[in-house]
Amino acid sequence: MTLLVADPSLHPAVARALDKPARYMTPEGARVVVAAPLGRAVYFVIDNGEDRIHRCQARGEFYEQAVLVGLARHLPEGGVFVDIGANIGNHTLFMALHGGAGRVIPIEPNPAAIRLLAGAVRLNRIEDRVELRALGYGLGDADAGGYAIHDPKGNLGWARLTEGGGDIEVRRGDTLLAGEPQIDMIKIDVEGMEIAALSGLEETIARCRPMLFVEVDHSNRGAFDELMARYRYACAEEHKASRVNQNLLMVPEGR
Repeated sequence: MTLLVADPSLHPAVARALDKPARYMTPEGARVVVAAPLGRAVYFVIDNGEDRIHRCQARGEFYEQAVLVGLARHLPEGGVFVDIGANIGNHTLFMALHGGAGRVIPIEPNPAAIRLLAGAVRLNRIEDRVELRALGYGLGDADAGGYAIHDPKGNLGWARLTEGGGDIEVRRGDTLLAGEPQIDMIKIDVEGMEIAALSGLEETIARCRPMLFVEVDHSNRGAFDELMARYRYACAEEHKASRVNQNLLMVPEGR
């Protein structure tokens, strides 16, 4: 069902991004890129030529497109994909349009990113498959408020939450995803907060046993490995090692 601005369950930042739906086209100052990566039309909504994700989409491609193609092979047809640290919706759009997802649940606290993500969802007419009710919140190991966005050099991909000085609320993933009967894959890219995010997802992971695709800072690798051992997960694939982090595909032991 298409979500309406009047839906009281929407976070205020999401409602603002969807304001005046009868006249809505794109957020102020944004550009729409019409492309056909992988042979299917897609509308990207971008506003920063210096941001690496925006630059990639401006060329008509999904960011890390080859990785996403491989990742989609692990998602069952019609499965549920949770996009934590959804940013402007790169992974959300891919999984809804090309990855075979029946539902996508993006989680993203940054209003500057939410407005672009919401615009892309609407322009691509995938409101019926993208659940917006978890947008507007950060993810952590406890429900708390008072967080702010630290956005170095205006690059949304590097934005991270900092404690104190803001009005952004953080929720446990178990709080935001309570009532979801099944989740098949969770992607986490939260700029160094992956341990707190995973700790707040303990009940959901135990209940659903989803595959996990996590960007892990090298400084967090020891804590990450310990947590995955406790959750009984094993590493199936390693991707994109950089100076500061690496993407890891984790699968439940015995799968």
